[in-house]
Amino acid sequence: MEIFDCIATVARPVHEFGDEFMSDDATATIGLRAGFAPGRGFYCRGRFGVLGEVPAAVVQAVQGFLGPDLVATGWQAGRPVMPAEEAAACYARAVRTWGRAHIPADVDVEHFNRLAQRLIDAADADGLPLFAGWRAQPVPADDPVGAAMQRIHVLREHRGACHLAAVRLSGLSAREAMVVNLGVEQATRYGWQEPRAVAAPLIPRWQRAEQLTDELQAPLYATLTERQRSEFAQLVDALTGSRPRDRTPGTPTGTRKDGLIVAMLITHEGRSPSVHPTAYVAPNATLCGDVRVAADCRVLFGAVLTAEGGPVELGEGSIVMENAVLRGTRRDPLVLGRQVLVGPTSYLTGCRVEDEVFLATGSRVFNGARIGTRSEVRINGIVHLRTVLTADSTVPIGWVAVGDPARILPPEDHEGIWEVQKELDFPGYVFGLDRPGEGRSLMPAISERFGRRLGRHNDDHQI
Repeated sequence: MEIFDCIATVARPVHEFGDEFMSDDATATIGLRAGFAPGRGFYCRGRFGVLGEVPAAVVQAVQGFLGPDLVATGWQAGRPVMPAEEAAACYARAVRTWGRAHIPADVDVEHFNRLAQRLIDAADADGLPLFAGWRAQPVPADDPVGAAMQRIHVLREHRGACHLAAVRLSGLSAREAMVVNLGVEQATRYGWQEPRAVAAPLIPRWQRAEQLTDELQAPLYATLTERQRSEFAQLVDALTGSRPRDRTPGTPTGTRKDGLIVAMLITHEGRSPSVHPTAYVAPNATLCGDVRVAADCRVLFGAVLTAEGGPVELGEGSIVMENAVLRGTRRDPLVLGRQVLVGPTSYLTGCRVEDEVFLATGSRVFNGARIGTRSEVRINGIVHLRTVLTADSTVPIGWVAVGDPARILPPEDHEGIWEVQKELDFPGYVFGLDRPGEGRSLMPAISERFGRRLGRHNDDHQI
């Protein structure tokens, strides 16, 4: 497995497994038994205790992504309970305890620990104090399962610290990044007071931050061989139980609660689709890889949702009609907001569509594009590569939106479209290739490179 494919495969399950630990009532119970009051005291004092006895403002500067009031309140509430160093050790024990309860018994944790420790040892901790603090925490040799969970936590802290650096380098504040990534409502839950929706031009900065985060982690994964990276990805999948966690417990993947088959569900690069129990997916629809279908969604007959290195996410109440194709890429995940309708035979790849958007029959939306809230793309309309449509925009029947900000042009205006499209660099952005000189074709190189990517489906398996 190549370096960036491995990073794309393991980043989300590592993050989400850590989230499950942090939000579990069992974790909060450990804090209560240690003397912490209900609230964020144990979380803040324990997780950030590796920094030592520092002011709350220092904790805020180091972690970044939580709102300052949440951090200050939690840090101060935990201070009287125990010193920072003891709180961190208590939190580490909670990490290991949770791991022993949730890591499957048949996982080769010894091999995982060897590979994970190699990654951790290879990391340059300069400018990453939270990661450095957790790397320095003792890992017991006589508890391999708990140690595996602790190493998951350390790797999660490494990516989080790299991501904070990448966000700031990309010209975003942590608050803006949280709003872009999670939306205003979720940002509020993470302690940001009255966050505002961010301007559309900031979205490419967040996408750049995601790419930079992968690049900052690449030196770690370069220490593993291709085979070891494949093994590590498989071990992370097995260890974290990378399977749909939104389903009713006991409901098999690929069936409804009443036992009816709902779709062809395929595991790709270690990731499996997740379908909310209230969603409907037609029996001959295909969901491949890291595809997440939220509550009350509808995916109709013949639709294909495929995660080619990056996730496909459907927001609550969204509808994907017959024979539509939605494709996520490593560079650009495909994200639909709430109550989006994707018409029959539409094709969407690596784009972000905000809430309440209507994409009519035959719509085409390409890599890096963003469509603002309540916009409409009418029959056979096209939203081109890296194009940004602001809220309440309309692309008429058969017309083309191109550029940032978008120009909306009739299809016969080839020169006008090409004037903007040429600078968007389709071959470079999508395939990493330079446009050739006159009389030469890109297709041999595209065929070879794209074919190699698609060849990764050789290892897929149907659930």
